[in-house]
Amino acid sequence: MKMGSGRTYNVCVVGSGITALVTAGIFAQKNFSVCVVAPPSKKEIESGDILPRHYSISASSRRIFQLLQVWEGVNSANGGLVRGIEVWGSASRPLIEFLPTIERLSPLAWILERQNILSVLLVAIHGLGVDIIESELISVDCAEDTSLVCLESCEFQASLIVGADGRNSKVRQSMGVSLGTKKIDQEAVVAVVKTEKEHHNFACQRFLQTGPIAFLPLSDPHLSSIVWSCEPSEAQRLTEGGQFFNEAVTSVFGHKYGEVIDSRAHMSFGIESGVVSSFFSGRVVLVGESAHVMHPLAGQGLNTALLDVASLAECVDNKDVLRTYSSLHRRLRRYERWRKAEVLKMLSVTDGLNSLFCSENIFISLFRKLGARSLNYSPFVKDFLISHAAGVYGDVPEMVRQK
Repeated sequence: MKMGSGRTYNVCVVGSGITALVTAGIFAQKNFSVCVVAPPSKKEIESGDILPRHYSISASSRRIFQLLQVWEGVNSANGGLVRGIEVWGSASRPLIEFLPTIERLSPLAWILERQNILSVLLVAIHGLGVDIIESELISVDCAEDTSLVCLESCEFQASLIVGADGRNSKVRQSMGVSLGTKKIDQEAVVAVVKTEKEHHNFACQRFLQTGPIAFLPLSDPHLSSIVWSCEPSEAQRLTEGGQFFNEAVTSVFGHKYGEVIDSRAHMSFGIESGVVSSFFSGRVVLVGESAHVMHPLAGQGLNTALLDVASLAECVDNKDVLRTYSSLHRRLRRYERWRKAEVLKMLSVTDGLNSLFCSENIFISLFRKLGARSLNYSPFVKDFLISHAAGVYGDVPEMVRQK
């Protein structure tokens, strides 16, 4: 019998990214029968011709990787440590410096390569007995009994379907749920740059009137992963790379990093902000970018997605929950209320910061400088912000909470 065909799984996860594989791993650890539905591998993946992309990993995400027993593997390839953060405006010195005064808050984050995380997670979920079904999804049935998963290659049933297939989610489309997004007139350009001066394990973000640019330190002291949010026309020119790109980055951050000597892996993506009207329908539930998208300026997209997964696993904590829809509905409703509230808080922060720092209004500019100066001389407030950005304090799942 073809894998998946005719079977009934406890949990079917749709998606091929980090969020999907973590979801599969967490439920498999709880002894749920799990499958992952992913589109067939693309040729560039098979050939290894993949543009490196890096993520900022918070303390909460690290705990999730540790729970899955993959942390040593995902943190082994060219990863960087963030021991401090500097926020710059137009002045020649930082507006705000974040250096934790509490030892447990350091490091602030880890900068890890996407493809390495995926490779390690794939090995881990294979070891947990997760079935990987490579096929294009046609549709999912949002029934209140056992839901049907229709693929190009087969059909099967699942007691819970988790949509982790990104911002263009087919699962969300099958649910008939809308992702109410606010289009932001910016694109994010990502690249890896080699600079004349060392980064000293500091992440730096500078707010320009066209959008923020962030440097994230990698293991090599002269290499950083950058994310530059700018106007679409400028993004188009920057993704061409070469000397124009190097000079443009040097003109923005040369006072800090010196000359950009080399750069590679230039690519861009559109920026949107928003959240779905409903996180679930029947036995189908959404996590990560299937449910919400946000501005990359805070580097919290993946961390927020993994908190979704940890929250869902806490709400649906055993197979008995799946037996009756009334029981499952109560748990999914709790998950929706919990995560929607947290996501909306994060969206208000990222959208607010982007609007605040991009404004040319003289009064807003004055308020911005005074507020930043006050914050910079308030170590208690800065530690509070750092601890909540780490995702281990506040209304967070038990598995990541700081004891």
